[in-house]
This record gives sequence, structure tokens and C-alpha cells, in this order.
Amino acid sequence: MDWTLHTWMGAVVSFCLALYFLGKMLRKKVVIIDNWFTSCDKWFNKIFTDKRKKIFMATLITVSGVVFVYCYWCRIGKDFFERGHFNLVYFHLVFRYFIRLFPMLVGGALLAGIIQRYVAFGKFRVPSSMIGAGAFASVVPMCSCAAVPVAHSLLLSKKMTLRAVVAFLFVMPVLNPFVIFVGTTVISWEYTALRIASVFLLAIITGLLVERFTGVVEEGPLGMACYSCQGCSKAITVGAHNPKPSVLLATYDTFFSFFLYMVIGIAIGAAVAKYLPAPVVGKYLSTNTLGLLLATIIGLPIFICSGEEIVILKPLLDLGLPMGHAIAFTIAGNGICFASLPILYPCFGKKGTILMTVCFLVGSFFVGLLINTFWR
Repeated sequence: MDWTLHTWMGAVVSFCLALYFLGKMLRKKVVIIDNWFTSCDKWFNKIFTDKRKKIFMATLITVSGVVFVYCYWCRIGKDFFERGHFNLVYFHLVFRYFIRLFPMLVGGALLAGIIQRYVAFGKFRVPSSMIGAGAFASVVPMCSCAAVPVAHSLLLSKKMTLRAVVAFLFVMPVLNPFVIFVGTTVISWEYTALRIASVFLLAIITGLLVERFTGVVEEGPLGMACYSCQGCSKAITVGAHNPKPSVLLATYDTFFSFFLYMVIGIAIGAAVAKYLPAPVVGKYLSTNTLGLLLATIIGLPIFICSGEEIVILKPLLDLGLPMGHAIAFTIAGNGICFASLPILYPCFGKKGTILMTVCFLVGSFFVGLLINTFWR
């Protein structure tokens, strides 16, 4: 287990995160540290003018595009699941997660900035129904970490009800043109059809539940009722919103609203991947109800993205794994992973986050059970 450049970079990210949280804790107790943080905030706000924010964000988008090409097209992670995570140093996994999720978060923030700039001004319209929002989400190839800032921007626009935004959030990481094509060609059209039907069913049910228990009715566009999420005092509530005059400024604000939470999710996800790699879990999935429960529970913490679950499930299905197990593992693994939970929290609050996570787990299990009962 040699320390490579990637391992050292992951260690630097982890050290900076630990140092930041240590400073946050000491800030409440040590006056000198609090004064230092305050001075840094003032200096930062003075130096980073709107023009410099635009330049910085444009540079960051360019860098993330290069990283995306390097990571996915040059296949730096092609052996991500083939090599055992337990054979890799933890900090190496931190770097791998960071280089995979960083472009996704930047891309999600950019799409969120575009939505805030143009949808909120009424220049473009997005589907406002739950089915329409889900269909819109299914053509956007982004993971759950990128879906959250986009969903938040849709809430800010006040052009969609909360249930439609939740449906968008549910469908986006599970369906996209790439996984639909790969799932159909590698496994079967039946798997793809069940995947689509199952995630839309869960998205609709969860959207209605979240709106009912965490939504607040406010006055929306043209005086119509609009649901926003105010699940708890910690959530980024949706109130009066003035769209940014620039897409880059909106992207900047969105990105840094969620960046720290993404790094926290990376630290958690790397720990799970180190000690709970997906291929190892797959070897122990049984065909009974206990195996279905395991497929659902284990699907949540592991990091699955870009159709990687299809590669894992194909040999297992050939060996007799029930289709319900495969669908439950697919939805639970793609929909909300440990890496995206910290990002979900500041947007929807503790109550909304818990409710959506429970819906994913319980819903995935019962969908799998339903498929196993009636599908042969």
C-alpha cells in the first residue's frame, strides 16, 4: 500500500477539512481565533469582487471540465470497482471520490445558476408537474451530489411545487440516457423498464409525503399557492429571492453553499468504500427476503455512479439474483448515498433529509419485494 501522489493529495484534503472543523469549534471558545476568522471573512469579501468571482468561477468550470475528461474519458477510475477498496489507502479513496464528485458538483452548480438566472426571470419554463419534472431529470446525466443544488435552485425559482422538485431530485441520479442505454444492452429491456417505473413510483410517493410533512404553503408566481421546504431551522429556506444578474455569480454562490458538505460526504463515503466495497457485498447477496433487505440497506452507503451498478449486477443476475433485488440495489445505491446526505441536509433540513432517506430505503425494499412477487 504505497503512498502515491493521489494518496498525498487525499491526505491534504482530509487535513484541511479537519483543520477547518477544529477552527470552527475553537472559534466559539477562543476570542483570538474568532477575531482571526472575522478578519479573514472581511478580507475575503473585500478582495473577491463580483468581477473576480466571475473570473474565478469561469476558471473553476474550465478546470472541472478537464478533470471530468481526465477522470471519465481517460478512465482513471476504470478499475474503481475491480480493485478491492480494502487494498487502497483511505486517503487515496478520498482523492478518487474528490476527483469524481468535484466536476459533478460544479456542473450541478452551473445548471443551478442557469436555472436561477433564466427560469426565475421567466425566460424559460421547466415542467411543473411531477411526471414532467421526472422526465426533465431523466435527460440530465448527473449524480445525487449534483442533483441537490439543482433542486435547490428550482425551489428558489418558485416555479415548481415542492413535490415536483423532490420528484426531480429522486429521478435525476437514477435515470439518464447513458444508464438507460447501458442497462438495456448489458442486462435487458425488462430491467430498464422496471428501473424507470420503480423510480417514478417512488418519486411521486416521496414528493407527496415530503410536501405534506415538511412543506410550507407560500404565495407563488401570479398569486398561486407554492410549496417550499422549511423542514427545520437549519434548512436553506425559500423566501424572497432576487435572481443574480449573472449565471457565474449564481453558480459561485450555489457551489460554495454546498462545497463543504460535499467534502464531508467524500470523507464519509471513502470510509464506507474502504470497509464496505460493492463487489464484496454482491458476493453475499442471497435470493431470499433477507438478501433483498441486505441489497437495500447496503445500497445506501456505498458510492455508485454512472451506471457502475450495472457492471456489478450483470453477473449476479446471470447466477440467479432476482430482478427485485437488482432494482432495489439500483435505486438505493444511486438515489441517495452517504456522500450526498451532507449536501441534502442544508437544503431540505433534518426532517426532510430523514424523510427522503427513509422513503428511499423502505420504498426500494417494497418495490423489490413487489417485483419478486409478480415478476418471473
